[in-house]
Amino acid sequence: MVQGYEFEGYNRTIDTHIKNLRKKIAGHLPDKDVIHSVYGAGYRFSLDPD
Repeated sequence: MVQGYEFEGYNRTIDTHIKNLRKKIAGHLPDKDVIHSVYGAGYRFSLDPD
């Protein structure tokens, strides 16, 4: 867990940052999905198609 178990911030902070990164990346690479959600782990950045 990135923030640790004692973190008292918002539950969706990381998700909001990822959403903003996806939007910015889409402006430069409109046909590629480079940030992938990994169930139970978080996110993965990859330029290679899966």
